[in-house]
Amino acid sequence: PATTQTTGSTMGGDMVTLTGNSFGPYADEITVTYGLSSPYNTYPCTVTTATDSSIVCSTAAGVGGNYFFMVTVNSLSGAASSSRFSYGPPSLTAVYGCTNAAATTYDCPTNPTGASARNLTIIGSNFGASMGVAQLMTTPTTALVCSFWNNSQAVCLLPEGQGVNLAVSLIQTGRTGTLASAVSYAPPTVKTAQFYGSTGCF
Repeated sequence: PATTQTTGSTMGGDMVTLTGNSFGPYADEITVTYGLSSPYNTYPCTVTTATDSSIVCSTAAGVGGNYFFMVTVNSLSGAASSSRFSYGPPSLTAVYGCTNAAATTYDCPTNPTGASARNLTIIGSNFGASMGVAQLMTTPTTALVCSFWNNSQAVCLLPEGQGVNLAVSLIQTGRTGTLASAVSYAPPTVKTAQFYGSTGCF
């Protein structure tokens, strides 16, 4: 079979149309699954309607991509689909946290330990239900330790660091999303200074 739907949400529920032949007219006798390799059954696709040449099914929640579809009719399986389906990469829309009332990330402490510890809350979609990898795009890249992760939010501990307009990146099963200019650490502040001359300190 072939499919016209090549990407979808990690939450599932996308309607996929498979075209081919010899499917038969009875949806309750047809099973559709998709996966990377034989037997292509990483995820189920719930059949809603079917004709002899067309099947419509609803995707499951999942992550990753390049999945082939497999159609099975009364225990008889055909060849895998010629086209592939992928879940969308993480899409980041905002990062909140640190110190000010606006909950932005412009004034993050450079040494966030103890009372200065801060969480970054990353908002978006297609994060996936299982925890992926979060990174602060410093040089070199800094991995973030996350305590919470769902399809639309990740909560991660702000690491020690410095710099302004740093990007945040999420990686889920080989698919990456990045938000530019998401985090800035506080600038240096000089509180006191001592001057030494030929006659001593003054």
